[in-house]
Amino acid sequence: MKLKYLYILLSLLVVSSMVLAACQPVPTTEATEAPSVVTEAPEQVSEATEAPAAPTTDRKGAWVDEIIFTSIDDVPNAVAQIQADQLDLYAYLAEDPDTFEIVKSDPNLAYSLAYGSWDSIMFNTTEFNNGKLNPFSNQKIREATNWLVDRNYLVQEALGGLGTTRVVSHLNTFPD
Repeated sequence: MKLKYLYILLSLLVVSSMVLAACQPVPTTEATEAPSVVTEAPEQVSEATEAPAAPTTDRKGAWVDEIIFTSIDDVPNAVAQIQADQLDLYAYLAEDPDTFEIVKSDPNLAYSLAYGSWDSIMFNTTEFNNGKLNPFSNQKIREATNWLVDRNYLVQEALGGLGTTRVVSHLNTFPD
């Protein structure tokens, strides 16, 4: 019982410190020098002789004037638009081996490989109470079925070789 109150007290302490840290004022930086004041009129400059200087700002972030989002569901169409310089980026998973060959063969296109999605074959291991047999409730049958499945063949046929086989639940591309 005392441990429960200790956890509650500790939780309230953590939450209150987070709230107080989030509510503190943002420190401002003060300039060490006073801003200069122009007291003389600027000289008249002809537009034909000198171009105006670029404005200086304290702008943060990207210098983007316009962003256009488009929805393209067909991967070969997206690759064709990138090749025609109509599209800058296609950030979506593409598993088409023919399109991947087009992208690899074009020296003007860059690509990156993404790991993390997977397809799986799963068994229903539930034992039925209605008198029907579920063969996959037996561990030996599940093991035999796993030995029968040719995962390399499935990767070649289903993904055109753009995948890797997976036998255990951990992904082989992550550091852990």
